[in-house]
Amino acid sequence: MTTISHTSFLTAAALGFALMGNANAAITVNDTLDLDVTFIGDREVLLQDAHKQLHWPEPASMGNAKPSFAYPVIPKRLNVEPEWTRNGPIRLKINEALPRLYKGYVNAGMGNYLSPLLHVSYSDVRSRSKSWGVQFKHESTDGGFVDDDSVEQGFSSNHLDAYYRKFWKAEALTLSSSYDRENISLYGGTRNASVDSLLADIIDSYHYQLISNSIHLTNRQTPSAQWHHEIGLSHEFLWSSQLAQEHNFDLSVGLTGMLDTIPVSFDLHVNIDRLNRLEEGFPAQNERQAIFDLHPSIQRNFGPIKTSFGAGLWIDAQGNQPFLFTPEIKASISLLRDLFIPYIRIDGGIRQNR
Repeated sequence: MTTISHTSFLTAAALGFALMGNANAAITVNDTLDLDVTFIGDREVLLQDAHKQLHWPEPASMGNAKPSFAYPVIPKRLNVEPEWTRNGPIRLKINEALPRLYKGYVNAGMGNYLSPLLHVSYSDVRSRSKSWGVQFKHESTDGGFVDDDSVEQGFSSNHLDAYYRKFWKAEALTLSSSYDRENISLYGGTRNASVDSLLADIIDSYHYQLISNSIHLTNRQTPSAQWHHEIGLSHEFLWSSQLAQEHNFDLSVGLTGMLDTIPVSFDLHVNIDRLNRLEEGFPAQNERQAIFDLHPSIQRNFGPIKTSFGAGLWIDAQGNQPFLFTPEIKASISLLRDLFIPYIRIDGGIRQNR
């Protein structure tokens, strides 16, 4: 009985090993591991050696091609009928081409009866921070009229001026000076035909000289600046043949801007004059004059009509009428696209008797 059981056990074990061999063979075909397995006792599996096969990815065809899109334009015929309109006459404003910008020029010439002409100018205005310039003019003539009229015919005019202007932010400061020498003819003088008006010493009673100095301060009109100011101060010194000397001071202050929505302006002007006569025979040897004037005004536009309403207050310190009040009215209208502008002005004032 024991023999049969042992034999049956061996038979069953052999069949089991055969089946496991077939299963291992099947797994070996489908698996990437090559195993050598030894069973000891109750089927204890020990891994002694393993060899893994290398497999690299292979591209696979998806079978989908890149689509292409086309949008054909379907023609559509339209019947368009143009409409013609005739425009009226239009005035064109054509500006001539600007000449080439030079820093200076010289203009010289000679006329009949020894009449030379010389103009020299040089300026530097290409800088954004400053500019300056000088200018000289000479014009003279020796006459050419008949010699028996006892009229001196020598005329001469000389002018030299210079300026310097400085810019910073929105302000501009200008300093200027000038020198003038004028020779005029007076009735009753003695005519000397042999004397050249350019080389001879001109008689003192026939000429006068003028020296002027001025300073001017203003700001540029920009959209951000609500008020625009302008201040000017000048002094002139004149002497004539050492017989008369005059000092003139002139101050002007202007302020324009917007008061709410109404344009307004204020102008102040002061002129002081001192004249000293050294020649005998004049009724007054020293003359002094001083005039002050103030001008407030507002501007209003009524369609194409532009108006300005204001008043002028004048004070004459040395005059017979110390105070003077005058209305100041201005009105203009633009017609034919600024081709014709009628204008009316009503005002008054006081001027120096110089």
